[in-house]
Amino acid sequence: MTEPGLWIRGVRPLDGHRHALGGAEPIDVGIEEGRIVAIAPAIDGPRRRGGDELDGGGAWMLPAFADSHLHLHTLAQQRGVLRLSRSHGEAALREALLGRLAGGDGVDWVVAQGWHDPLPEALVPAPRLWLDRLAPERPLWLFAADHHRALLNSVALRACGVPPDGHSGVLLEDAMMAAWREVPPLPADLDGVIADLHRLGITAVTSFDGSRAREVWAGRAEQGELPLRLRHSVPREELLADPGRWSREGMAGGDPDRDGAFAALWVKVFLDGTLGSRTAWLKGDYDDAPGERGDERVCAAERQEIVDAVVGSHLQLAIHAIGDAAIAAAIEMITAVEQARGRPGGAAPHRIEHVQLLDPADLSRLRASGAVASLQPCHLLEDAAVGPERFGSRCRHVIPLRSLREAEVPVTLGSDAPIESADPWVDLDAAVRRVDRAGRFPGGWIPEERVDFATALAGRTSAAATANLLPARWGRIEVGAPADLQLLACDDPREVRSIDGARLVALLHRGRPLRLPDGTEPS
Repeated sequence: MTEPGLWIRGVRPLDGHRHALGGAEPIDVGIEEGRIVAIAPAIDGPRRRGGDELDGGGAWMLPAFADSHLHLHTLAQQRGVLRLSRSHGEAALREALLGRLAGGDGVDWVVAQGWHDPLPEALVPAPRLWLDRLAPERPLWLFAADHHRALLNSVALRACGVPPDGHSGVLLEDAMMAAWREVPPLPADLDGVIADLHRLGITAVTSFDGSRAREVWAGRAEQGELPLRLRHSVPREELLADPGRWSREGMAGGDPDRDGAFAALWVKVFLDGTLGSRTAWLKGDYDDAPGERGDERVCAAERQEIVDAVVGSHLQLAIHAIGDAAIAAAIEMITAVEQARGRPGGAAPHRIEHVQLLDPADLSRLRASGAVASLQPCHLLEDAAVGPERFGSRCRHVIPLRSLREAEVPVTLGSDAPIESADPWVDLDAAVRRVDRAGRFPGGWIPEERVDFATALAGRTSAAATANLLPARWGRIEVGAPADLQLLACDDPREVRSIDGARLVALLHRGRPLRLPDGTEPS
């Protein structure tokens, strides 16, 4: 046995793979070169002389968390963005914007995020006019909570190349993204967002940001300044513009290193929009809008073009699909890629992001495709407010965690931050209890789709290893597993609803303590 350089003493192990809550006896865990090399019953005396020891004090030891779907660079930028209250009142919105407008030099963009439907009556039907009265000379951009819609004043529209005369000031989906590319990049607090993730017990993330953001984070990894395991995507426009760069022949350095700090593994494709904006692509009409079925954002011919480009690349597909029609189309694309390749594809599995409204008739096809279902249970906290009226009886199949598990579809979990909180405990609680934020469903929204705590925990730890191309046995507490670990002082992790209740007292990444039991952070 390799002699451990660090012993963590007197901890109670808990993971979603081997260790359970009931009757967990304290153990001592030995770590060397970033991996667990020894697990032994706890003893009172020192394990060795001259080595480092960390007293766990009876805390729970869990694997560190992965977030399989967030927007890291956007999170870094949003540390300086105005966060809007969930209150829909005109007075609250006015006060928040005036407070931000009072700063700056009178020219800077004011970017805010977080408004929800319904808009205050004063902003309907043309938010632009209300925003113009508030800021006639300074550009305003207000993202919706789902980041698929935005409200702009005339100055902002004009700066983005959109004629403001007669425009409502509301931009959706692709039109919004095209306009956003004209906005000067916001400052990004890279170190700050990493510290935020560490405070949540997170050491691995998969991010779906744009090309410029990917290059920033890849650069930090090359410089050894990335204390995270970061996996990233490539926008489909980038793949289609230069397929040779992403071909297997053009891939530098061979297959990605599972233990590496950074890898770009998927091409991101948006097949539809969101439930909140009624742009999720459905097989049947929205219950509250007959004749409307959402947005098919990529037509069949374009989907085939993407499939052809992916076939010759080392990339896999990561497909945003919320509505049942979008999910069905995503399965078809993934299946077509694998059939055309006729050989093993990329190093990571294909993924379908969100899988929010699944037609049960597509379950077997999804399982056969081999794709990972990447879900964000925390979305039900808000979507329960509008889901029943929009999906009707189809709600039985919204965020279908239990159905996916029973069908043996691999599942990984994430937050979609900053759309929702990056707090992993909020996500776990949503998966287990399915209680919405307003308490409309105290017994759980669609309780048939609840899963137990161990299953939810695995979705954030051991099950995330394969989905995100993390090292083998990542997310487990066993000899040989990577030492990405956290210590919690809570009484019962099953009762934790947020990071405050978890009482995180230590976090290790690659065997190195990032946070210590006294709450300090090593320099």
